[in-house]
Amino acid sequence: MTEEKDKDITEILPIPPKPIEMEKRIVPEHPYCTNWPTNPRPESLKQREQRQGYTQAKLEEIRGGQ
Repeated sequence: MTEEKDKDITEILPIPPKPIEMEKRIVPEHPYCTNWPTNPRPESLKQREQRQGYTQAKLEEIRGGQ
């Protein structure tokens, strides 16, 4: 019976994000930051919508300027 409960719970829970891999680096512009991510963070839906909106606006600007 507990196996059935566990199966149901795993189907409901979201998949956890991958951990961010870090590397130690010294960057003169940021002297207090020593850990830097090595793998890029996934783009959020809001960021994707903003980028698409910006791209669309630039395309319209270019087309209108011709």
